[in-house]
Formats: sequence, C-alpha cells, structure tokens
Amino acid sequence: MPACACCSTQSFRSPGLRVAQPRLVEEGAGALGVEAFFDRRGYSLVAGRAALVPAGVAPRDVAEAAARAGAAAVILDGVRVPSGSLGVDALVPVPVVGIDAAAGAALRAALESGANVGVSIAPLRAGSNPAYGRVAAFSSQGLAFDGGIKPELVGPGVGVVTSAPGTNPDGSPRFATVSGTSIAAAAVAGAAALLAQARPGLGPDGLKSTLIGTSDPLPAGSQAARLVDLAAAHSAEVAAEPATVSLGAGAHRQVVVVRNLSPLSRTVSLSVDGPATVHPEQVTIEPGGSRRIVVSASADASPPQGAVLLTVHGGGTSIRVPWAGSFEPPGDLVSDVRLSSSTLSSRALAPALLTVRLGRLAESSGSVSVTPVARFDAQLVDQHGQPLGLLTRLRDALPGTYAFALTGRAPSGSPLPPGRYTLRLLAFPTDGGRPSRHLVRFAVH
Repeated sequence: MPACACCSTQSFRSPGLRVAQPRLVEEGAGALGVEAFFDRRGYSLVAGRAALVPAGVAPRDVAEAAARAGAAAVILDGVRVPSGSLGVDALVPVPVVGIDAAAGAALRAALESGANVGVSIAPLRAGSNPAYGRVAAFSSQGLAFDGGIKPELVGPGVGVVTSAPGTNPDGSPRFATVSGTSIAAAAVAGAAALLAQARPGLGPDGLKSTLIGTSDPLPAGSQAARLVDLAAAHSAEVAAEPATVSLGAGAHRQVVVVRNLSPLSRTVSLSVDGPATVHPEQVTIEPGGSRRIVVSASADASPPQGAVLLTVHGGGTSIRVPWAGSFEPPGDLVSDVRLSSSTLSSRALAPALLTVRLGRLAESSGSVSVTPVARFDAQLVDQHGQPLGLLTRLRDALPGTYAFALTGRAPSGSPLPPGRYTLRLLAFPTDGGRPSRHLVRFAVH
C-alpha cells in the first residue's frame, strides 16, 4: 500500500506490522481519546501495531493518542496528509501516513472479516521541497485594505520548532512545531525588539523602514515579499518614511522622507526598479538630517509594482522602498441608491429603508480588483441647505450593499418639522482622494 511518512523517528520494511482499530471506532462511538485505544481490562489494542483511525477534524490529536497507547505507526483514514503537515513533534514519535477513503474502507472490511491485515511503511526519504523559501500558500498576499503593499515583511512561519509545556515520560523537555502568521509575527517582533535595543535612536518609523528596506528577496516573491534580515537592518545607514509607497488611483505620486542614520554626512543615489520615477536622483544628507524625494508612476504602469533603491556612497548599507499601485479608472463608490418611500412621518413606527451599494468590484484579465470605502457618511440637510447632523457613519466598508433605517427624526432623535430634506451621501476612498457623492431627497409630513 503506497503511503508517504509524514513524521517519523523509525522506519518499517517488514509487512508483518499488523493493523488494529481502537475500541470506540468498532462500537461507533464519538471522538477518539487515549481511552479508545485500550480495552475494558486496560490492555492496549494497538501496542506494537499500526493503528487505523479516522482522521476527523484533529488528525494530530488522534495520532498523538495512538502513539501514547503504544502504536508503532498510525494510519489516518480518509485524508492525504502532506509531508510535514503534522510537524516534527516529540509527542508523535511514530510514522503517520494518510490513505484515501476507499483504501480505508477496504482495510476496515478486511479487519471485520477476521483477516490478518498487515502493512509495510517505506522508510523516510529526503527530497527537495518546492515550497521552501517561498511565502506560504495560506499566507494572505496582495494589496492591503488601504491600497498599500501586503505583506510588507515576511518571517519564518511554517514548521518552526519551539518548546512545548511539560516534559516527556523520560524527563526530557518537550518540543513541537508551529505554523501560521502568529509565529511569523512573533519572529519579526522579536527582531524589531533586538534592533530597538541595539539602536534605540531609530524610533518606530526607523525600525520599520530598516527592517523592510534591508530584507532578503525570496524566490518568485513580490516586491515586498522579502524575509527579515536582522543583521542587515542593524547596519542600515538611511531610513525612509513611509517604508512602502502606495500609488493608488487618486495619488500617482507620493513624497518619501529619507533620513540619515549615520554620524557622518552621506550622499545617497536613488534609482527605481519598475515603471516609476524618482526625483531628485541624488541627495546629500547631513548627520541626523533628512531630505524629501518624490516617487511617481503613470496610470498605465505595468507591472504596477517595483522598488526605489537608495544606494549609500562609500559602501554604507543601502535600503529599498517597495512601491505598488492600483491604477484603475476612477468611478463612483456610491451606486444603486434606493429609498423605499420618499415621504416619511415623524410619528410612524415603521422606518423607510435606504439601500446603498458601496465600493467597487472589477474583473480584468482573470483578476478581480477590490475597491473598498474608507469612510461612509450620511448627512442630513434641510431645504435651505443647512446641515442638521450626521445620521450614520461607517468605516472600512468592503464592497457590498448596505441597508439603513430612515425615520422622520433628526440625528438628535427629535421629530423633524414638516418639509423637504436631503440626505448627502459621501464615500471616501482609501487613498485619500475626493469622495463620491450622492443626494437623496425626501419629505416629512
């Protein structure tokens, strides 16, 4: 039976490794704990055998329980376990393999018929990992909510070995592996803490700039998907604020402040990797001083990403400032506005329903462009154009249809006098550009 070992400390070649099932699987009971692998007299059902168990929603917990009951191997029924997905863990010191549902059903049928079922697990083989050095598939990428680069910095976050609480039965310390953004964020935060300790004068913006600007490139990574390099950040001689540049539809140019971190006067040459420009192309900055530069790109820039390279003359450590743009044509962020009734009563209990579509979704060349709304305001204005207050406000709204209840009352809750009124709807883009506007008129009687 072909299978791949996912985590192993020993190899099995003999087909004489018998297959056994835990007690609760045979009885059709619920979730598997350690007790499921022992009979009612306290004897292990799987000791020295390959435990055939359903993977369920927690395959790691099931494998750990089987190993604690003395299983020599664990066969997870109904799941193809990718190599290394269960980690390298002291609590699972036996091979763990996954088989599909059809193979699992065949094994169970053979066991239930009383057949002597054995398996052979091939020894662990080392091979190249095509995902090594790349951003994990489960990591979010692309432009951030405000149009900025995402991710700005990459840290180790797959199969990171760490200590675990407690000790093993032999008294040795436990260890485990963890994966996810949480461990990557902790690694980068630790690097930032060490850098702040070594260079207390950097400040928050300087820390961010030097960590991002001196990071190492990854294979097939984006302009920003680069791995933190603490040693390089420690020797950086200039910093840039902001550390990354967003050139959105409403801002095709952005000012970047370059600061000299060295105790000596430094001359810095500036160049651009990608379809953008930078001005000026060289600056000289006194110790502790700063200079302003302008990064700009046209709306037809392709690809809409790159980096500004800041090269320090005389061999000093240089940095890079990644930039990205979302140059979609401007359009309304407020559309499909509908009011269920144009006449309201301050005494009526049932309100009118106002529905509004905010933001935009656009598809081009197989990719989807998402344009959210940074802020949405609904302002009430009387028939003379005098503002009466804010009826509602939303922040950070993703594209979609939103509904609001509209009554014949002022923002303060008091009844509105009879007359005509206007709702002024404003949707502000995330890049700081001009808001989209829409007017809704109604009467109160």
